[in-house]
Amino acid sequence: MDSIPLEEQQQVTSPVSPVSTRPDYPRQKGKKTIGLVLFLISLVIIGGAVFYFVSLQKGAEKSEEKKTPEPFVVQQDEIIPTPTEEAKKEEEEVVDKKSISIFVLNGTGITGEAAYLQDKLENLGYTNVKVGNASKQDYEETLVKFSSTLSKSSVEEITKELNKIYKSVKTQTGGTGSFDVEITTGLRSGQTPKPTALPTTSPTSTPKATTTPVPTKSPSPTP
Repeated sequence: MDSIPLEEQQQVTSPVSPVSTRPDYPRQKGKKTIGLVLFLISLVIIGGAVFYFVSLQKGAEKSEEKKTPEPFVVQQDEIIPTPTEEAKKEEEEVVDKKSISIFVLNGTGITGEAAYLQDKLENLGYTNVKVGNASKQDYEETLVKFSSTLSKSSVEEITKELNKIYKSVKTQTGGTGSFDVEITTGLRSGQTPKPTALPTTSPTSTPKATTTPVPTKSPSPTP
């Protein structure tokens, strides 16, 4: 008989170790745990990022609200206070009455009418007043011309004073020449026009009557 080599004998006689078919449970369980942990970490990171951006957006909106001023709305029923007497006086004091030039023309032919109005205006504070005579002397209505640059308060004050003095007052704007105010006086309240003088005629001499002598007859001798 042929002898079997020793090595082959050992291979035949050595028991074959059985292959384990048991699944590797611990490794699969570890992989699932790691995946779950990574998933949770991802959720935390994503949630934190979302919360951060939302907070930034809300903060920007609040800052815009603070920067934008609220519109001022005036209520219709709001009562606007009327200026007091002190406020009116302060406004009048701003006008320099001494610098306002006034020219008064006597238009009635009545002596002293321009000087009379000059005194009235000076009492109001208008000291720069000149007087003269108008080209016509039959004015019954007082004519006033104001410069367009004259203050409203001065126009109202002078007009009010003239209405207290004269029968009728007519006001105009512009054409005052080198003066701020030009006034041509008319008749004052209760005043009558100046009578016009009648023309004077020289007397004519009447002729004197002349007498002629009548001849007398001499008596005839009686017989």
